[in-house]
Amino acid sequence: MKGTLKIATLFDIPVFLHWSFPLIFLWILFLGYQIDAGLQPIAILSVFFVSIFLCVVLHEYGHALTARKYGVNTRDIILSPIGGVARLERIPSRPVEELLVALAGPAVNLAIALFLFPLLLLFREHGIFFQAESDLEIFSQWSNLGPLILGTNVVLIIFNLVPAFPMDGGRVLRSLLAMKMTRVKATKIAFIVAQFFAFGFFIWGLYFGNYILCFIAIFVVLTSRVEWKSVQRAAAIKGQAVSALMSPIRTKLYQDQSMREAIAALTENEKYFLVFDRNDSVAGVLFYEFIMHAQAEQDLDSTIGKYQSNSWNAFKSDYPLENAIAIFQQRGYGIVPIKENNVLVGQLDINTLNRFVKSI
Repeated sequence: MKGTLKIATLFDIPVFLHWSFPLIFLWILFLGYQIDAGLQPIAILSVFFVSIFLCVVLHEYGHALTARKYGVNTRDIILSPIGGVARLERIPSRPVEELLVALAGPAVNLAIALFLFPLLLLFREHGIFFQAESDLEIFSQWSNLGPLILGTNVVLIIFNLVPAFPMDGGRVLRSLLAMKMTRVKATKIAFIVAQFFAFGFFIWGLYFGNYILCFIAIFVVLTSRVEWKSVQRAAAIKGQAVSALMSPIRTKLYQDQSMREAIAALTENEKYFLVFDRNDSVAGVLFYEFIMHAQAEQDLDSTIGKYQSNSWNAFKSDYPLENAIAIFQQRGYGIVPIKENNVLVGQLDINTLNRFVKSI
């Protein structure tokens, strides 16, 4: 995956660091410089952030492993400076399952807090309280690390249960509403609630000078809108088959033709092609990007067969459109042949899919 670094794989689910993750440590060094902190406070702050992100990883695995219980796999977990995300292949269809998956993450943070709380009370002189005369001194004592981790997990529980997408609370709200109404209507209400919370975050952040809260507000607005549009689109295509967007094969390109002929076939609406052998059987697919690469390399006299991709599948005309869109996204398809009773009847390309999705 571009812009990420794989750091681990647990329970067959890979964990990636986003390229921006190291910025946290640059920020720590800058903060230490600003307050004229020594090496120990910087070290404590660094260990604290690593510990919190371990808690975030466990939080995301809570979502992922609960989703797996309901037959939903997780592609990966990505960590960035603003948190983590478990990329589920889909949201569980039953509201009660989505509810349990959404609650599983905060439940992990609750378990961590419940584990730390008695330990700190029993083995730490000041219990769960910080040993410092000022806020800046909190990170000057290693003994404060436990209460910091405990307190942050409590904050994570509260923050994640705010009923606004993309926080877990938004999904909890949607799943509860979906038990009494359609998923589309439930998502619309959850989307509206998220806008109110985002507005409150933004005003609060401006008033108190907490610009991170303003950033979170903007993030909530954008991600909640994406969720709402995604559910709208899913509802619009539900029950439709690929035949609804299938187009006839307007241009036939053959393996033994030159890439020069492929360039001549390009139009604004036709940039992906099925490639045939001389028996008129589909032998591969040709992407616009491959054609441009051949042009850049001044290799236009080479055959199309040299540049064709052999990674493709044929869909039946009654194949669910929502499944086809998911496969296009996951496998990077540009075009696929459509068959009916094992006979080629048309094609489906990414440009047609994109225009359809944008029109919803």
